[in-house]
Amino acid sequence: MRVYKVMCVLLASLLMLALATGCESYSGPYVFWRQDKSNVEKVEICSYDYQKEKRTVIAELPDEDVENILDDISSLQCLEWGPGDHPREYGILLVCITYLDGEIELIGYGNIGYITPEGVHGLTPYFIAHSRKFYDLICRYVDESLLPDMSEEFPQWYPQT
Repeated sequence: MRVYKVMCVLLASLLMLALATGCESYSGPYVFWRQDKSNVEKVEICSYDYQKEKRTVIAELPDEDVENILDDISSLQCLEWGPGDHPREYGILLVCITYLDGEIELIGYGNIGYITPEGVHGLTPYFIAHSRKFYDLICRYVDESLLPDMSEEFPQWYPQT
């Protein structure tokens, strides 16, 4: 019986070790676009309420800014969630890319997801590594006063008085 317990503990330990080290996580620029840039219909900056699953458009970018913001997003460091379940929240700020076929790519600092033309929601295993760089990127295209208050979400960004 003792040998059986030792074997079970050893097997469980090996399994945990394989899960922790067996999968290589991606770390690099965001290159996982759902479609080609030529299929982009519009790009919107939205606030997002996770509890209500409600996106509110803050600004729709003019055509001349669309390719620039896509290039800027491509330069952001992206990470892959590890094995197992991961959070479902995007954060309170999204870049929403609508493609000609109706698919929407949702890029937030907490997750990257999509909505298919049929309305099916999905998440990728990726997220933007540096939320402040994501926020600063958006500020290049939208007046900061229009963006949601980030002080609750990121108190470390704001000096304590």
